[in-house]
Amino acid sequence: MFAFRYQILGGSDLFTIDSVSGELTTKSRVDRETVCGSGVEVCVIELDIMVDYAQQFDIFKIKVRLILYGFATILMWLHQGSVVCNF
Repeated sequence: MFAFRYQILGGSDLFTIDSVSGELTTKSRVDRETVCGSGVEVCVIELDIMVDYAQQFDIFKIKVRLILYGFATILMWLHQGSVVCNF
């Protein structure tokens, strides 16, 4: 069985990832208008997540859509695919 290691490439001020479980969470409450500005209809944050395992790694392109619902901001994770790299 392989041990997986997870990492956000380039770091992130808004998100953190558990290096063992891969659970992606916000560091604190996310304010959509602060992140994307007011009047922006579609607010999307793009992240690259590296998954390291068995002498190879995948890079997953994740898009996080911030949706304003009343006074709450809802985060929607959209997986875009991966790039497989062997070493």
